[in-house]
Amino acid sequence: MCIDDKGRLFAEIAKQKQKKNLTNTVFYFNRYIGLKPNWDIYNLEKNYIPNLIEIENVKDENSIYFKFLYKNENLFLSPESILCSYINKIKQVIKQKTEIFSITFAIPDYFTIHEIESLSNTIKIGDIVESCNFIRESSAITLYYGLNKKDTMLDKDQVVLFVDIGHSKCSLTISQFSKNGLFVRECLSERFCGTRDIDLLLLKFIAEIIYNKHKIDIFNNKKTLIEVNEFVIKARKALSSAKTADLIIDYLTDDISFDYSLTREQFEKIASPVFEKLNNLIFNAFSYLNNSSKYKIYHIYLYIFLYY
Repeated sequence: MCIDDKGRLFAEIAKQKQKKNLTNTVFYFNRYIGLKPNWDIYNLEKNYIPNLIEIENVKDENSIYFKFLYKNENLFLSPESILCSYINKIKQVIKQKTEIFSITFAIPDYFTIHEIESLSNTIKIGDIVESCNFIRESSAITLYYGLNKKDTMLDKDQVVLFVDIGHSKCSLTISQFSKNGLFVRECLSERFCGTRDIDLLLLKFIAEIIYNKHKIDIFNNKKTLIEVNEFVIKARKALSSAKTADLIIDYLTDDISFDYSLTREQFEKIASPVFEKLNNLIFNAFSYLNNSSKYKIYHIYLYIFLYY
């Protein structure tokens, strides 16, 4: 979300304006919902790019607020208030065709009770809908699969492993299906294991090369940092099929350009900490299956979101 003189903008429109509105743009505010400033999770979350807006503790030391500049005045918004605005924006679009009486949120399995309560209170205070429900992502994916496969269910139980690799997290769900019902048997999640973790490692690698070559610290220049980050994302996508990816930045500064050829071998080495996290999750999932002799995998479904 970003704020300009016209008000609050969301999604792709906000992203298009980020370069000209860096200090008034916040990305992935939902990752901050329910967090406390003194939590380790909060400090880890602040490391990611491109969230460069100032985060301050105002009004309440136990709350998080994003600092915006609106009509030459400071405006402090919590992640929860931004979420209310976002949902209301969606409501306005949907209500053009139908009424909304209830919303069901699919929440990550790693969500704490505090994070769930914070989300629930946000919906109630915002008076967004008459009814609000929550379902864990592991339950949602199990229910969706069961409803779509119910006609092909065998008399014998089926065990399915769902692997979901996304932008910021990874989760593995082991579910059991039969004609008599469906069950989530195990769910493993890693809160910080996604493509943005790979992007951050690549960005730091490229930033070091730029500094060694040109003595420019891109982390001290928000606009340059955002631009380099975009090239890093393009390189990461290219290396999913190519052996090399060229990063060519014509104007790193007004009079300096930058180019670098990144190989897949370098990429895999740089991103190895993320791959190791994923490998550990998969290892733990199969360890659970091996220790439960009655569970034999029928299908493995892999959901990968590599784009940003």
